[in-house]
Amino acid sequence: MVEDWRNRIVRLLDEQQMTMKEASRRAGRGETFVRDILKRGQEPSASNLEGLARVLKVSAAEILDGTVDPGRQVAVTAVDRDDVDVRAELAEVFADLVKADEEVQRVALKVLRRTVYGAARSRPMRTNGSS
Repeated sequence: MVEDWRNRIVRLLDEQQMTMKEASRRAGRGETFVRDILKRGQEPSASNLEGLARVLKVSAAEILDGTVDPGRQVAVTAVDRDDVDVRAELAEVFADLVKADEEVQRVALKVLRRTVYGAARSRPMRTNGSS
């Protein structure tokens, strides 16, 4: 039996003991990205497929047609993995932040501003609708 590209993704997920949700997050996409491809038959864009391939440590060609270029190793450096992990964590934190009460949101924004702009350049906080 010939393995199609969707089955290759399932096999690669199993080999790496990674859930669809985890792969979606690491690829920097919504939590249902991989599930939508595998279960709902959605076709990924080229850039989304490249992102998933990077997470699965293969080339997009290997996913699509099973072709493995023996002269090419898919380089996934620690920095690449860290970037993907950081993006996934940030997406999760921001999703939780949206659900938080206003005071928690204000404090989080203050911390982010100080981190990004520094204490001297952080913008003043608005409280209770006043500027």
